[in-house]
Amino acid sequence: MNVLRYFLFVAALLPYCSILGQQFPTQGNTMFEFKNETKIYSGKAFPSIRPTQFNDFQHDSDVLNENRIQTVADSLFFPLFKTGNNLTLMARIEPTLETGFDIDASKIMVSHFATGISTFLSHKKFSIYGSLQTGTMNPLSLANHYTDSFSILPGLGMIPKTESQSYFYYLPELRFNADIIRGLNAEAGFGTHFFGNGKRSLILSDEQYPYPYFKLTTDIWKFRYVNLFSWHRDIQSTEAETWSDGLSKFNALHYLSWNATPKLNISIFEAIVCPLYDSLMQRQFAEYNYFLPVVMYRPVDYALGSPDNMLAGLNIHYKPFKNHVFYGQIVFDELFMSEFRADILHLLGSDETDQYGAWVNKQSYQVGWRYYTMFGIENLHGLLEFNAIRPYMYSHRDIKQNYTHLNQPLAHPYGANLYELTGNLRYGTPDWFFLLDVSYIKIGLDSTDSHFGQNIFKPTFDSNISGLNNIPVQYYGNYIGQGIPDKILSVYCSVSRVLLRKYNIWGQAALTYRHSSANLLFKNASYVHLSVQWGMGSRRKGW
Repeated sequence: MNVLRYFLFVAALLPYCSILGQQFPTQGNTMFEFKNETKIYSGKAFPSIRPTQFNDFQHDSDVLNENRIQTVADSLFFPLFKTGNNLTLMARIEPTLETGFDIDASKIMVSHFATGISTFLSHKKFSIYGSLQTGTMNPLSLANHYTDSFSILPGLGMIPKTESQSYFYYLPELRFNADIIRGLNAEAGFGTHFFGNGKRSLILSDEQYPYPYFKLTTDIWKFRYVNLFSWHRDIQSTEAETWSDGLSKFNALHYLSWNATPKLNISIFEAIVCPLYDSLMQRQFAEYNYFLPVVMYRPVDYALGSPDNMLAGLNIHYKPFKNHVFYGQIVFDELFMSEFRADILHLLGSDETDQYGAWVNKQSYQVGWRYYTMFGIENLHGLLEFNAIRPYMYSHRDIKQNYTHLNQPLAHPYGANLYELTGNLRYGTPDWFFLLDVSYIKIGLDSTDSHFGQNIFKPTFDSNISGLNNIPVQYYGNYIGQGIPDKILSVYCSVSRVLLRKYNIWGQAALTYRHSSANLLFKNASYVHLSVQWGMGSRRKGW
């Protein structure tokens, strides 16, 4: 029985464990994260960088005292090995059982069984977190359609079909984190990252399959500077069937976050993507200048005459009142000031130029609002967000350099050429968790014989590229929503309840509804999900 207790690690209480290390995710799905989410907007933390470092909470005595109250036994964490207060090793198991019902077709569409194990080793100066989830899934028709087109299941990687037409997958994660010196932290592993304050990130999202990375985090005064070096896989160029068949590409990202005032944070970033194979498909190494911790990629790119894909942008959040946070992002993939000025004049109704909408004007924009303790109701949180992404954003003339990983975009999951209005409501108690999430997207789709800018996996250029058989794009006259028009309404609502408190076993009932004006195959789709899981995971991947 004691052995069993060692493995009763509860996913819903993961943050109690993670405070022993340097970093943990803050997705707002566990009660600790949910209750204290607003406290990181204090002017002393950097909430647009996730996973969040626990030392961001060290200034808040309420958060620390709340965690000290929870002893190892009280929180159902059972250390396998512990020496004093300096070293702790823990583990947990995470079984999940889910089924789904297609309301429209009146048949069962989803069966999902998974089990996983996580381990966490913590020391005063370092921490190691590792997990492996594996399972089989017969997914929703929508996800099946995506899998047939891109050979992956979103968030779960490349998944070969079994004889029963279900999918077997494994989802690993590993993070080794260490404090080098005061103010300098290093982390290496296999995982995902998120930069932003909203539901979506137009800089770097965390909805993809994990990837290898190395990260340096430097804290100086009111600044946090992040160097993130990551390796991604392109499986489209070679029509790969396994991870190892794909081609490697390298992404270097700099993110500088400044707490200008206790209410205002301003962050700037730059990133560059380069293939690790040349045009003859010979292995090559990334330009060594990209590894320099402090360098401006654009001047280096120009000096080298490099064709590598460069992005830059800005993230801002402002907390004018106690429970209100306003945030926004702007990202530039390409910026030609003369073309940008022509678009602004056209938007203002000027007749000064009739040449506007250049395809080389590739930008994306985000504005959003978070409202905590809505209408004075404790633990009721809301979000409202608007995203706009111009055509051809995140794409490149060389498909090995588009801003993707394993056939999924690294930013917005729908790619580009879209407007989106999205929001959610969340309410939690120690026993219940409610979520309502709604998205409305106006998007211009591509077909097999057209390239209007939504499919960022296609090569993008305004003339024929030798040997590539690309579809040339028009130079002027491009606008958001061009192409095959589609309006997508997605609604997801769920209710979760503790079934066995002692072992933290949860049950969940959820409803998914999706309407598409263009996709006749999935014009209306309605699904009911029922699941039982041991603990509330900090994140659920897949569809």
